[in-house]
Amino acid sequence: MAINLESKTLLGNWVEERQCTNLEIGTRKPDGTLSNDVHINGHKGLLTANSHNAITETSTIHDSFKSPEQSSVRTTGSRKTQLQKQLYDLVSAEVKEECTPKPPPMDYTTTFKGDFSKDFDPRVIPPTKAHDIYTEQPVTFWSNEIEAGTHLSGLSNVTTKDTPFRKNATFSTPIEESLT
Repeated sequence: MAINLESKTLLGNWVEERQCTNLEIGTRKPDGTLSNDVHINGHKGLLTANSHNAITETSTIHDSFKSPEQSSVRTTGSRKTQLQKQLYDLVSAEVKEECTPKPPPMDYTTTFKGDFSKDFDPRVIPPTKAHDIYTEQPVTFWSNEIEAGTHLSGLSNVTTKDTPFRKNATFSTPIEESLT
């Protein structure tokens, strides 16, 4: 047997070539070298002895490690199954209650009850002089300041004491007219 130095697969490895010689029948050229068919198609029977069989759809692992089949015969009684289900529901309800605490109680106090005291005792102050609601002007912060005589910035000139908050155009009248 000649050593095949032109081979691309075994690269002159004589141990492998001697192991594969019985598989190379009909694949040698007349000079003793391997034909290219071996390189293209590979050795027949190297991986399996049943090369004529059809390729299977499943792998070795899939065939070896299958999930266990369910038995059609009942293995536990109905009472035990119901007790297990009730226990599972009870424990899951407890765990759910622990994980989600109850919300704090709602405070339905209104703003009036919360912000104002019910202990308020209104005092009626006796009037210092008689007032007529039809002829007198109401007392406000601004009217009180005018009556006191203090000068506040932004306050219009008061021309009459009985109606101090009438329209006043002195801020827009020309200076020549206001000096006269």
